[in-house]
Amino acid sequence: MIELNIIDQKIEHVDYAERLCKDSYIKDSTIASSSFFGTDLSDTKIERSTVHSSRLSGAKLVNCLIVYSKFSSSKINAASFFEAELKEVLFKECDLKNADFRTASLEKVTFERCDLCDCDFSHAQFKNVDIRGSKINGARFGLDQLKGLVIDQSQATYVALLSGVRIEDVVD
Repeated sequence: MIELNIIDQKIEHVDYAERLCKDSYIKDSTIASSSFFGTDLSDTKIERSTVHSSRLSGAKLVNCLIVYSKFSSSKINAASFFEAELKEVLFKECDLKNADFRTASLEKVTFERCDLCDCDFSHAQFKNVDIRGSKINGARFGLDQLKGLVIDQSQATYVALLSGVRIEDVVD
């Protein structure tokens, strides 16, 4: 097991693929063009950090605390954020297809132009979660979560159908 303690550093082109890195700490750092493919980062704390152009596909971020951080242009598909706590986090132009956010807590989280298709947000807690401009086909949300979402007009029909609203054309 590798315990990562990355504080006030810039890390580029590092390969941590399929490693066990539980209970790590990343603070005030930038990680760019690196691979965490299939890496177990469970119980890790990520604070005031940036992850750019990196691969976290299949990563386990279970029970992580991620605050005041930014992920951009990264592949995070099929990653698990199960029971994670995310506060003031920006995901910008990230591929998060099939990511697992079940029972996670998301507060002031923005998904800007991300692919959230087939993500599972079941039983997650939302407070001011902005998904405008992101693809959401197949994403799973609970009815109680919808009030914590900020969506755009193009997503409204999908979200209405999730809530059980029947949409019909007006007959004259």
